[in-house]
Amino acid sequence: MRHLLAIPLAALVIGAAGAASAVAQDTDQRRALALLVEARGSPAVQAAEREVEAATRSAMLRLDEGFAAREARSRALGEEVARARQDGDNAKLNLLAGEAEQLRAYFADLRQRAGADPMLVAARQRLEEAMMARMTELDPEAPALIARVRATMGN
Repeated sequence: MRHLLAIPLAALVIGAAGAASAVAQDTDQRRALALLVEARGSPAVQAAEREVEAATRSAMLRLDEGFAAREARSRALGEEVARARQDGDNAKLNLLAGEAEQLRAYFADLRQRAGADPMLVAARQRLEEAMMARMTELDPEAPALIARVRATMGN
């Protein structure tokens, strides 16, 4: 759901009818984004987001026994970068930047593979349901609004 509204707005406007349509789409996307942001403040939504994070980490642990060590290294890397910056050690910073990029790629790949985990899929579904429930509490027209936004984005 989060990525639903992350796509940049773009519209090719031809004539007045096209401009009106683009304005309506922009308005819908802005309303949906505002509802999404407000809904994320809900305790139920925050709990569902934590569940997704925990399910993601759990799936990643199951997929790769080296995950925990790389996760710890990633946390330690931040401290090393801070020390190298403080010391003005550019050579060390360059080495750490390379390692950080490798870790970023590793986590991105592992996160993508973890996405198919049934527990994570179920947690994401519960998050989407919690988001929609809260958005509907805030604006009863939210389901229709989200459907229009999804339709304009081809989802």
